[in-house]
Amino acid sequence: MGTVILDTSMSLDGFMTADNRTAEMPLGEDGELLRQWAIDDEAGVELLGRWVGNLGASIAGRVTYDTSLPWWGPNGPSGDARRPLFVVTHQAPQDTFENGVYSFVTDGIDGALARAQAAAGD
Repeated sequence: MGTVILDTSMSLDGFMTADNRTAEMPLGEDGELLRQWAIDDEAGVELLGRWVGNLGASIAGRVTYDTSLPWWGPNGPSGDARRPLFVVTHQAPQDTFENGVYSFVTDGIDGALARAQAAAGD
């Protein structure tokens, strides 16, 4: 079994998104401030890219998938590394990217974790 890493950004007062979320602003008005620490300079962007590129696979919820897809494209959150992304959902979407890295898991987080660990290997 591999290592499982939980990654999220949250403000000190417990918010993970700002108010007034829209499709264009999935983190809400000024919500980018919640993750600015990670992408504030070139060194941070490079570090984050290396870290995500080294992951074997990732798991996300359906809302994260739906709101992030315009930025991720077919390669998912790992970009050119093209690591598999397992999306926990009640129902897989009708339209998906051809040759995308996405798999939709409808049997819960345990099923998604088992699939991600199998895909990641050692």
